[in-house]
Amino acid sequence: MKRLKFHRNKGNWYGLGFVNPVNDWGDILGGYDLTGAKEFSFYARSNFDKVSATIGFGLIDDDKPYPDTAKKAIDIKLSTKWNKYTIKIKDEDMSCIRSGLVIFSSGGGFQHEIFLDKVVFE
Repeated sequence: MKRLKFHRNKGNWYGLGFVNPVNDWGDILGGYDLTGAKEFSFYARSNFDKVSATIGFGLIDDDKPYPDTAKKAIDIKLSTKWNKYTIKIKDEDMSCIRSGLVIFSSGGGFQHEIFLDKVVFE
């Protein structure tokens, strides 16, 4: 996967979700069968230390006809150095993952950038 870079102004929270099919939030059949995956991992950093972010997968709730079958995310404080983060998923129902990457953060009073790389289900 290409390296992702997120810019944000200094106010309010923001979020991003990569979904399949594109621009669909659970109304049409889609997603990926990732049965057998045991981990979701990624590398992340920020241009400042202590930037808070929530990063994971699964966003579409079961109030939609076609939800994500699993959702997992971790809250992290990013540093300026690349760190690898891993979420164990071996006991999750990975049969239909529609939003394979989600990220939430907030400006926290200052403008910042978040970088992600090597986002994988293994």
